[in-house]
Amino acid sequence: MNYRLAVVYLSKQQLRSRFRAALGPSACLALSLAVGACSAPSERAAAEDALASAEQALVSDIDPTKSLVITDVDIVSKFTLQEVLDKLSNNQALALFHQMFATQLRSGDPNSGAGPYCNGSINGFPAECPRADAIEETASNPFADLQSDAAYMATTLSNRFDLAPADGANCGEYRINFARRSGLSQGFGRLFIAFEARLPNPSPGLGLAGCRPVVEFWNNLSALSSEARTSELRRFYFQGLPGFAPVIDVHQFGETNGPQGGQIRINELLFLNQLAGDWSMREFRLTPSSGGPLPYLMQPNFDKDVPERSLFNPNPSPSNKLTADFQANFFPSTVERLALQDLNAMNYSEPVPDRFNSGDSHMLGGSLTIPSLFSNYAEEFGFGASNLRSKIQAKLSAIGSPLTPDNIVARATSLSCGGCHNISQDEKVHSLGLPQAFPPTGGFVQVLEETDPINGDESHRRFRRTAFIEAVQPYRAQIMRDFLTPVPGFERANAWTSGQSTVSLSTTTKTEGSSSLRVVPSAGWTEITSIPTSLVGAGKIGPSLKVDLYLPTNQPNPYYYGAVSVFVSSPSARIYNQYLGQVNLNGLPTGKFSSLAFALPATLQQNLGYGLTDVTFKIQLNVNSNSSAYYFDNLRFR
Repeated sequence: MNYRLAVVYLSKQQLRSRFRAALGPSACLALSLAVGACSAPSERAAAEDALASAEQALVSDIDPTKSLVITDVDIVSKFTLQEVLDKLSNNQALALFHQMFATQLRSGDPNSGAGPYCNGSINGFPAECPRADAIEETASNPFADLQSDAAYMATTLSNRFDLAPADGANCGEYRINFARRSGLSQGFGRLFIAFEARLPNPSPGLGLAGCRPVVEFWNNLSALSSEARTSELRRFYFQGLPGFAPVIDVHQFGETNGPQGGQIRINELLFLNQLAGDWSMREFRLTPSSGGPLPYLMQPNFDKDVPERSLFNPNPSPSNKLTADFQANFFPSTVERLALQDLNAMNYSEPVPDRFNSGDSHMLGGSLTIPSLFSNYAEEFGFGASNLRSKIQAKLSAIGSPLTPDNIVARATSLSCGGCHNISQDEKVHSLGLPQAFPPTGGFVQVLEETDPINGDESHRRFRRTAFIEAVQPYRAQIMRDFLTPVPGFERANAWTSGQSTVSLSTTTKTEGSSSLRVVPSAGWTEITSIPTSLVGAGKIGPSLKVDLYLPTNQPNPYYYGAVSVFVSSPSARIYNQYLGQVNLNGLPTGKFSSLAFALPATLQQNLGYGLTDVTFKIQLNVNSNSSAYYFDNLRFR
């Protein structure tokens, strides 16, 4: 993998320094002497492996409650809605708050301000207008009494490094969520505001490696006290890490259009029985103002990656070219990735083009909603024969998937705002065909307004996280871990095993990073297998896989050095021990590394770019019995 040697190696050296400081001088000296002074190869290898394993403990003990989704009241209470809006409005928080909700009022309505206004449409699709929530909030001052029902409280700080694109154009999304306090006392009187910033990569030429300081920052939070975490998180959100912009910055919330631009979202249901009365989720971009007191305005935007429901109509009008395009081209092209048997990797194969995205996503349905806004695609798709159903089935048959078109449409629903937060919880009605049921949410939200004691301590509480949040945390932790200690880079102890030979990490003989894999094939033929991994940090998956191999100078048979074969598996993508070929080692120089190349079939190349997290590599080293060490390093795609 292209892990950018200079940047990664520097980080590994810094990590080693931190480890030595944490370990203490006596233990550190013992391990260092062992690595530097052991004369027997087996002793040296064991000492190197011990040092590498101890160092990597610093990046493997990720506590999701401290490094992924922080809901501790002691921490999030130090973040206020007024401070965030002040940062985005040149200290005009109340004006920006009112302007955001006024976008859901019509021109001329009380408190509608100077616009933009609602007109019943966003992006050419229906949007509820006006909303009773907006009438209430434009007449409210949430900052006057912070204990009142009208006030807002921060509930969640989220690390979404897993959303960073493969090319490292940005470093992922970092969020802060606020809940209206009325949700504690009024049942359905609930409203949430989420600030979801895309953090720019200051060194895009380095690819995702330029984001390493951000990932290390979040990883290191797991080892800090509550007070230290609070201080560090405030620095990250309001000041920024050295060389990085802060999260709360006017440029991070959609000023740049497109799927990587960031956004601000609201999730609202203050009045169940007024107007359409459904739970609505909407999205805004923060864009420069052309005049008036506010330098930036909340601009209503379509909901990204939420196709409009009518596009799933099985009998569209022949004149509806937009629906015809969606059904003939875009949606069938996404079936292969939607069919992945992994809740986290299952997705659209590319961002939903802007022209297909809805402007309002509802999630209750029934008699209280405008049906066309309800993001239940299965209701629109129906059960009868249609061209769209046939196209989906043809794609499923081509990849050998047992899933049905209804499963695929249900999966698309689960990716919408309304689906993720509510609709997809009912597995009997909306079967996704996943190995596990879709995790339940907390009544339309993923973190609730109520709190629970932390480890039984009533004096320290945490906002309640839903089963959905708990279910996705192992995936997000794995993405961080795989980035910091990449399995294909041979950077992690115990990530590669063999039933025939002794394997260990070497920190001295390598081509990149901090270590390579040392293999002693005393029995000759050896199979080495990796643990399941994601390919975060690999960049764009190219047409070939390469790995560096060091041939020892001691060759028992000078006429046959042996061969190396490689296999790849990913059960969620229906890939099982796919053979990539064999490279003959005759003619390669000894006493140095050589790069071995294996061609990737086009279908495998495409699948490996889908964000899989269960990829395993199997390397077969077919050589003569040898007591000398071979070294593998830098497995990568080109």
